[in-house]
Amino acid sequence: MGRSAGARVATLIADAAGARGVVALGYPFENPKEGPNPDRYRHLASLGSRLLVIQGAHDEYGGRGAVENYSLSATGRLELVDTDHSMTMDESSWRNVRKQIVDFLAE
Repeated sequence: MGRSAGARVATLIADAAGARGVVALGYPFENPKEGPNPDRYRHLASLGSRLLVIQGAHDEYGGRGAVENYSLSATGRLELVDTDHSMTMDESSWRNVRKQIVDFLAE
């Protein structure tokens, strides 16, 4: 499990480390100052480990557009939540995120 750059690192090493799954919070699909960079996300399309990306719909590193612009492997899914890259949310929203993570881990 990782957030932002930590999520990127987790996905980069997941298969080699034999991880059964990765939970990525606020994945940095792109640098808002530089735009898209395939080195940040290309590997996600062929990731063998299961992947759950919980992404802010207003995340400047790839919000709502991440659904259309970036491919995940067949074992990956992206869930949008109403926040930005900081992942600042109210308690109810965090309960929803926690449930998504627990359900993912139980699969």
